[in-house]
Amino acid sequence: MWCCVQAVIVARHSGAISVCSVGSLRNLLGESPEFLAGPPQVSALCSDHGFLGLECETVLTSKTWSWDDPSELESSDDIEDEDEEDDDDDDDGDWSEDSSLLNRSSALLRSAVYLVTDMERFQPKRRKPRLCRRTYRLLGLKSTTPEELYARKIDNEEYGEALALAKAYNLDCDLVYQQQWRNSKVSIATIHDYLSKVTKRSWVLKECVERVPETFSAARELLQFGLDGTCIETFLAVGKDGSDEILEDQFQDLDDRDEGDSATLRIQERNRALLSKMTVSELTDEQIELLKYRRWLLQYYDRLCTYELILGGPHAADDLYDCAFYDKFRTVSLIESAVKFARKCNWQAVETMFTYHGAALLPHWLPIVSNFPESMNPFEYHSLLPECSTTGTVYPWSQMQLRERDWSEEEHLQLETDDTFREKAEFVYANDETLKQFGNITAEVLTSWYRCRVHQIESRSCLVDHALTLVKLGRERNIAGLDDLYGQLLTLDTLVYDVHLEDARLCDLQKMSNLETCKLLMSKVTTLLKNSQICNTTIEQIKAKIKRLQDNGSEGSIKSRCLQTTEATFVEDLKHLLLPFALRCERQSAGCRQQLLSDFLLDLSTQGLTLPLRLFEHLRDELQCPLVPTIEELISLALVCLYAYPNADQLGVAFRILECLPGRGFGSQNATVTALHDKIDALECDLHAAEVLDRNSIAKSLSYIRDCKTSVNMEQQLMVKLARMVAKRYVMLTTLQLLCD
Repeated sequence: MWCCVQAVIVARHSGAISVCSVGSLRNLLGESPEFLAGPPQVSALCSDHGFLGLECETVLTSKTWSWDDPSELESSDDIEDEDEEDDDDDDDGDWSEDSSLLNRSSALLRSAVYLVTDMERFQPKRRKPRLCRRTYRLLGLKSTTPEELYARKIDNEEYGEALALAKAYNLDCDLVYQQQWRNSKVSIATIHDYLSKVTKRSWVLKECVERVPETFSAARELLQFGLDGTCIETFLAVGKDGSDEILEDQFQDLDDRDEGDSATLRIQERNRALLSKMTVSELTDEQIELLKYRRWLLQYYDRLCTYELILGGPHAADDLYDCAFYDKFRTVSLIESAVKFARKCNWQAVETMFTYHGAALLPHWLPIVSNFPESMNPFEYHSLLPECSTTGTVYPWSQMQLRERDWSEEEHLQLETDDTFREKAEFVYANDETLKQFGNITAEVLTSWYRCRVHQIESRSCLVDHALTLVKLGRERNIAGLDDLYGQLLTLDTLVYDVHLEDARLCDLQKMSNLETCKLLMSKVTTLLKNSQICNTTIEQIKAKIKRLQDNGSEGSIKSRCLQTTEATFVEDLKHLLLPFALRCERQSAGCRQQLLSDFLLDLSTQGLTLPLRLFEHLRDELQCPLVPTIEELISLALVCLYAYPNADQLGVAFRILECLPGRGFGSQNATVTALHDKIDALECDLHAAEVLDRNSIAKSLSYIRDCKTSVNMEQQLMVKLARMVAKRYVMLTTLQLLCD
């Protein structure tokens, strides 16, 4: 029985099975019956909606035993060749069933003759061992509906038969195209062959939004396809009928229509007029959904165009496109993308986003630029740095638009509850809350940001040249208040790269006085610390170690190496290390250069006159020297140095310094120069007096002799001591003379 009493199941010995109508014997399964292997056995199902069929598939195979002798097999080849045709016939079926009576009689007669004659020619042929393998299958044939068969055809990817079945039974063809779309890569061809044939608008738009193609051209085509499906004509039509079906001409490009057709232009103007009168409260649920889809598509299209510009244009986008990156790039906020580009040193991408998405990014201009790594040279992203005019006006960023404003972005169509498209700025301030103070850009804010950013670069990367580059770029952009920081960084640059104080820091340098900075510039601390194998960390520790090394007389090799190095390069170091710093101080405060040089030489002369002698010998040979440009300053420095030395063991050096000074009548003469020459004459007298005292074993410094002139008691004590030394010497000479006589 079949599913009803009007049909009967007919099974044939050949394996053919038909379900025939009782009245007309027409096969209900189609034009041809179903075939099973072997004579089938059928049985009706309990549900009366089909039947079971048992088939048996038989396969005969020959088997060669492993212990068979190959020679025997060769000897029997002739017999097998003669009966090859018989063997082939036997292989087609069961040999015991297919042999004819004649063959059996012939075989029986041959066996009898062989038994009588024992001749090999009558020996029956040796049969190969055969294996018979039977496979039983229980198959079920069940009556089904067109819908079930349609679904089964789709699952089996038999799309042609599924479409034919859908047309025959008026089924939904969208299921076929949807399955084909899901199982294929997105391309221009699949969009037109499969997606464009789906009639359900919401499903199509969802695929346009969620599917990320693997090629750039396919991504652009898919988004454009979705935008064509959410045009203003569709938006108005959905509001009238509320249908989810796609209009026949919905995906036709408006640019392909006849622009000169006045009727088309009138329709467009009418649609825009109708749209301008609509409000959000008047929209249907279908229109709101379509409006959201269009805004999503516009956002993704803008991100795709931005990504294209970042990659280098249309020609490079096809080769460099990365679907995984684009999937993330189009979903995260613009601020987060710009910050990540900055952290990856991609300044071109940040520049592109500032240009085309400035409305969302430029309110966070400085915080985004602050995310560039401190180890990156600021000159690489100099185009992103803000600039001021000479009057302090901040120049705005030059922005461009990717496209014109869309009709779905009009103010009267904005959804109050939809915050999906609003940029969230928390990401840029998540790691550093202090960046919030740089939001509203003014001239004062720019000054504060440049100074703060310079300190960050110097402290975090220890790359003084990068911090100095940023200050230079700021000064070129008319940022006020950077001159003092520029001078400090120049000094720090000299300490790190010329003096080799690699651990010097800007914050420590700013706490030091000018004189302490001069001492560091002229310390030759690199040689000292390299020989003593001492690791320095801060400038305060450096100064303490220098003092300990200088006070420790036992380390003779260190001290001699230091003196040898500084004596050879002392004047050059003054010119190239100390003089630039002194001139920068002079620009900040008039007279600071002369006072700074005087204080430094005064401190240096308390330890010895050898290095000052090098300077004065150089000034004698070089008349126009920027270190000491005037005669008055030269004589003043000589007086300071000579009176500053506290001992009397370098009188010869003092006389040599005195010889380096210009005499009276040299250069321009004025009252100041005359007064200084008078002091030099007095100094010369003091030197002679110190020389006399030294010959009489009374070592007195020049400052002591100068002070004696103003103190009667000191002068009297000195003369008494000198007289006693002379008298003692006279007594000794008289005694020696008497002994000699």
